[in-house]
Amino acid sequence: MRRRLHLALPWLGALASGVLYALAFPRFDFQVLAFVFLFPLLAALEHPRVNAFLAFLAFGAAAHLVMLYWMPRVMIRYGGMNLALSLLAFLMVAGILSLVTAAAGWGLARLWRHGGAWWPAAACVWVGKDLLLEEFMTGFPWCLVGTSQYRNLPFLQTAALGGVHLTGFILVLCNLLLYRWLRRRDRRSGAVLIFILLLTHGGGWLRLQRLENRLEALPRHYAGILQPNSHHDRVLSWRERESRLEELLDESRRLVQAGGAEFVVWPEYSVTLYPLQNTRYRDRMLAFAREHAPLLAGFTNIERQGVIKNAMVRFAADGIQTYHKVHLTPFGEYIPFRPLFFFVPRIVGEIVDFTPGDSLHTLTVNQVPVATPICFEIIFPRLVRRLVARGAQLIVTISNDSWFGDTSAPGQHMSAAVVRSVENGRYTLRSTSNGISVAVSASGRILHRSPYGRADRFVAPIRHLDAQTPFTCGGWLFGHFCLLLGLAALLLSRKHRG
Repeated sequence: MRRRLHLALPWLGALASGVLYALAFPRFDFQVLAFVFLFPLLAALEHPRVNAFLAFLAFGAAAHLVMLYWMPRVMIRYGGMNLALSLLAFLMVAGILSLVTAAAGWGLARLWRHGGAWWPAAACVWVGKDLLLEEFMTGFPWCLVGTSQYRNLPFLQTAALGGVHLTGFILVLCNLLLYRWLRRRDRRSGAVLIFILLLTHGGGWLRLQRLENRLEALPRHYAGILQPNSHHDRVLSWRERESRLEELLDESRRLVQAGGAEFVVWPEYSVTLYPLQNTRYRDRMLAFAREHAPLLAGFTNIERQGVIKNAMVRFAADGIQTYHKVHLTPFGEYIPFRPLFFFVPRIVGEIVDFTPGDSLHTLTVNQVPVATPICFEIIFPRLVRRLVARGAQLIVTISNDSWFGDTSAPGQHMSAAVVRSVENGRYTLRSTSNGISVAVSASGRILHRSPYGRADRFVAPIRHLDAQTPFTCGGWLFGHFCLLLGLAALLLSRKHRG
């Protein structure tokens, strides 16, 4: 019995690391666990018989099963799957993500076990894995380790230098240093760890204070945000659509007249209208914009037969501007590798593929260029950075998160918007159908957070900024540098061992 327990302990450690990783994110938000989550897994790698690939596979499986438990619900309610197929699809997604983690873990463990001067490069391998999750196939950089620190504002300021990948690199390095300090009595590692923590938190606090003082000196503007608490699975009659539109317009008037909003943002799926095709609805919204303030809202744009786009539409006194979603949501707006999913006829037969937009550009609101990533796009650092690099002085993102339900997913999605604010040094406004809507300052401070599942409206103070952060200028290459350095370290360490 004792022998069996001894053999099982490394695998229990790998699973424990996966759970600790997941608990660092919403809705649990135990962000301090991101500094120690690798500890049980590193202890497991001390056993020479433990296969690193399998250990990291177990870690990845535990982490993704806990973080993404909401996926079957989405597939059942949105895709029409039955329970068995939704669980199968969920396990396939978790399995693919876990395999990527396991492959990177094999490289990380090789450098870690090699010793000498190679072990710090293990953190580069982890960041390289995160970069691949962002760029590989359709891309799914969901809950990258750096995002867990969205409430740790001093430490999060590292994202302004090298993005979420630099923040993640420091977190993984802290895990490695802590382990060496406590388990191997390496005082040098302990000293380096304390120095890093003091530098990142102390330097981040100083940057935070300077930035917020600078923001206070800038002209203050006001934006109105609506969260109508609409749901995707409710089909409205014509009369209900008319009533909902009037409610939205009335709420928007209050935000302008009583709250001083200079423009108003509606989310995706606020009401099922097609104002780009229906001149009656288009004229009503333009009339509101001319009489009160510009309006930003998400609508489906049916350009022609077979060409359907997800659009952010700006209604203003000088007319209409549109941004079409460039990076579509897999299994929500299109089916990747559609022939492979023939066994899910409801998904394949009923989800009509949207057409991605062909231009990544800003919209102009009151003469200010605004980045308008739609829903899923906010989790991609590269995409948002490109919009800011092209002149955006504000980020406005909209989403329909009602299909997540009251799970961890809305909070996980929202946390990415906070990190994008810090990376690019921009205020971010997030309007969602039923939560979580937020206003975030350029420092990452959440100025307003709407509750999930309740209607809300609020006016947020914002500043327009045009200075670019180091991340926007070139720090976004940090993840690529880590990927190359990690691969080089693996090759050199192998040659050195040989």
